[in-house]
Amino acid sequence: RTPKRLNVCTSCIKAGKVAR
Repeated sequence: RTPKRLNVCTSCIKAGKVAR
């Protein structure tokens, strides 16, 4: 059970913490 918010956060961190 992983919320999409966490998924986006992981991608965001890889992109440079853009999604906060």
